[in-house]
Parts: sequence; structure tokens; C-alpha cells
Amino acid sequence: MPDNTNIQSFLDMITADARELCEDIKKDTGRFVEKQINDAEKQALEESYNLIKSEVIRFRADAGAALTKKRIEAAKQLLINRNIIKDNVFNKVREKLNDFTASDSYQDFLKKSLENCCQKIGGNKFTVSIRECDKQYIRTLSGVSELEFKVDSTIKLGGIKVTDADGKLTADDTLDTRLENQYEWFYKNSGLVIHKTIG
Repeated sequence: MPDNTNIQSFLDMITADARELCEDIKKDTGRFVEKQINDAEKQALEESYNLIKSEVIRFRADAGAALTKKRIEAAKQLLINRNIIKDNVFNKVREKLNDFTASDSYQDFLKKSLENCCQKIGGNKFTVSIRECDKQYIRTLSGVSELEFKVDSTIKLGGIKVTDADGKLTADDTLDTRLENQYEWFYKNSGLVIHKTIG
């Protein structure tokens, strides 16, 4: 019969080895689980970072597109408003010019304009272009030089165009041209600037 003490010692030794092996397995398992958790956390953090990064990029792109769209809409509205203001201003100016051409001062204006135009061109024979309704002033304007009068349908507001005898030089002192020249001044000085670069 085997000795109980030896068997017990042997069993204690096996149990101690098993416990030690169990502890090693627990530690290895703990380390493995901890590594797996750390790796999973790192991966989750990396995926979260990439997701957040892509969402931020998408948000910025969406916000940038929305901002650009709003800037374009604002520029369009400013353009519409500027044109409305310009039209109102120039319509009032046209009304004032119509009042002026119906006044006694208009005839004096035409005389002075004719003299200035003839001086600028030089010579003594000219063709003077006027509106149909300004034919009433031909007698008053005659006598400055040798003048030939003709009706010009492009002159809407009033004033005159004077051309030399050869038809090479023209002095345009029509109210239409004077008003037209004010458009650029209006755009520069109205304060309603529209920038070409939007974005």
C-alpha cells in the first residue's frame, strides 16, 4: 500500500503546480484581455477620430458651400437693389432733364453748346444733329457759322451733335451722352459695390 503521506505530498505538489499554472494562465489571460481591450480602445479611438475628422471636413464643406451660396445670393440681391436704385435715380434725372428742355434756359443751353462744339472741332461749316422737337430752335441757332441741320432719332433727351464738313470729327453734347457718362460715376460713387470674387 502506498504511503498516504507521499500521496498527499504528491497531490499537494500537483495542486500547487496546478494553482501556479492556473495563476499564470489567469495572468496571461488578464494580459491578453487587457491587450485586446487596449487594442479595441485604440481602434475605436482611431475610428472615432477618423469619423469625427470626416464629419468635420464634411461640415466645413457644407458650411463653406452654404456660406458661398449666401454670399452669391447677397451679391445678387445687392445687384438687384443697386439697379433699382440706379433706375430710380436716373428716371428722376430724366424727369428733371425733360423739365429743363421745356424751360426757357434750354435755348440758351443749345446756343452755348453749339458755340463750344464748333470751337472744339474748328472750321466754319458744320452739320448739327438735333431732336425732331428741337427744330423750333433752328432759327435761333443759325448765324454762328454755315450750318446744316438734321434730325437725329437717337437723340432722345435733347442737346446737339456737331460734325465737321468732312464728317470726320464729331462733338457730342447731347443730354443723352451726358447722362450715359454718369452711369460709371454712379457705380463708382454709389457705395453699392459688388465684388467680383465671391467665396
